[in-house]
Amino acid sequence: ITVTFVESGDIDVATERVHAREQINRLFSFNRGLPAELSEDLVEDLFGDANTDEDGAPTKEHVEEITLPTTRNYYEQRPKEESNWWSRFLATDQIKANAKNVSHPTGIEFRGLFAVPYEIFEELVFITLDRGWYDPNRTDCRGRKCHDVRLLILGSLAVMKDNATRLMNQTNTNISGICHDTFYSHWCKKMAESKEDWIAVPKNDDSLALVSRDYETHYNLVGCIGSMDVVKIGWDKCPISLLHLFKGKEGYPTIGFNVVTSHRREILNVSIGFPGSRNDKTVVKVDEFPNELNRGRHWLRGKTWYTKRKNGSVSRFRGCY
Repeated sequence: ITVTFVESGDIDVATERVHAREQINRLFSFNRGLPAELSEDLVEDLFGDANTDEDGAPTKEHVEEITLPTTRNYYEQRPKEESNWWSRFLATDQIKANAKNVSHPTGIEFRGLFAVPYEIFEELVFITLDRGWYDPNRTDCRGRKCHDVRLLILGSLAVMKDNATRLMNQTNTNISGICHDTFYSHWCKKMAESKEDWIAVPKNDDSLALVSRDYETHYNLVGCIGSMDVVKIGWDKCPISLLHLFKGKEGYPTIGFNVVTSHRREILNVSIGFPGSRNDKTVVKVDEFPNELNRGRHWLRGKTWYTKRKNGSVSRFRGCY
């Protein structure tokens, strides 16, 4: 903190002491505040030797600089160019080209670390910036430009792929783990709000033909629009009061999601979460999409398809499955 007194004498020292105290407390508010005695010591260091006249106004310029004690959450920011993931995947155009090549070692490494091709990663970066989810030109309270969104997205993908810890992301990107946690929560919320743009059952005849053609060509399953199964994900912090509901055959608490995918591994529908103790049959009975399809409430129920019998006759069926 730098405090400057000018010779004009227009500044009241008592008032400035109050302002300095407020500023110091505000700087430390992110870390459980600052002890009152330490705050007073810092203010006294700033104003204790100020030269003032009998009215309390400064008589000459006085500049005092002190260094505030670092907190245990303090992280020294280093250049992004020195980070591991920047040098391996983002540094030059040639490195980016290698990462896009799925048969190149760099491309294989990228897919193994983040579970998506490099083109999908670039699309995620474009969506994040184009929809205004992150402002790359924003600066922090010290005037420093905010972190590169590409490194933040890589950190989020690493969390989804291997449950990467805060320290792992911090080490690989030179961005503090707190920043990664904050961005991850914000980014996932924005992605969930726009999930209908990517996760949706066929909404017209063209998208339906694209999905059903694969099953008809590869498996001779005419009228099929997807494969369905219940996926169970472990719940690490399940409350003990809910353990009997969420602990199933896996032996630990899980949350089940009924997932419908196409032959191209594209997710078409995901249900809400169900307790892991429920089996697949029970989940399917209460899942919204299969119920709409079975009860004729979905537009796919009205689609017709035909099969040819051994004797040459044609049978007509109504409703996709």
